[in-house]
Amino acid sequence: MAVIDAAEEDLLKRDAGRQRPQRFSAAYAALPPDEGDAAAKVAGQASMPPTAPADWYARLYHTIDVKSGGKAAELVRIGQFLIVGGSASVLNLACVALFDKVFHPTGVWPVFFVILAATEISLLFNFILNDRFTFRAFVSEHRTWLQRCIRFHGPASLGFVLTLLISNSVHQFVQLAHGKHPPLIVGQAIAIVIVTAVNFLMHRHWTYREAKAA
Repeated sequence: MAVIDAAEEDLLKRDAGRQRPQRFSAAYAALPPDEGDAAAKVAGQASMPPTAPADWYARLYHTIDVKSGGKAAELVRIGQFLIVGGSASVLNLACVALFDKVFHPTGVWPVFFVILAATEISLLFNFILNDRFTFRAFVSEHRTWLQRCIRFHGPASLGFVLTLLISNSVHQFVQLAHGKHPPLIVGQAIAIVIVTAVNFLMHRHWTYREAKAA
């Protein structure tokens, strides 16, 4: 009898476990459509394993948002800009090093053309990724891809002038101090660090500024 009672009790527990989701489903069905979808979404997220990518990213984003006073979106945007800019900088330095090795530039004008070519290549790379990811939320339907690319060249042109001035200044200073031709990559790296902050602010508040309909 004890064995039968234990089996019946276990069966009742399993039946209760199977009926519980039905009660929750009925509760969701009683809610309005929007609230029911939201409740189901919350329940689905609650059932996700702790290691699910959406879960850890949501928790990290929430933590950053709380700590920064609601500025998580802007901080994530800055992080994306730095990652994209870092990749573009690596490409820029690789191009400068390659052109320096192939053409062995000396004097101001050859250095100018080397830096110009490397900067334009990295600039196009930078724009494509930033337009697709970093500033995607600010992409307006009133501006075409080409218009955004041209506007992106505006702040980038100022950044290029600053990069050129800083890079050449460092190049000439090291050459005068040591009496020999230094690698161009040194001055270019210093210039990139300084210009990065200027570029982000200008792209954020000018390149992707909200466009009004005509």
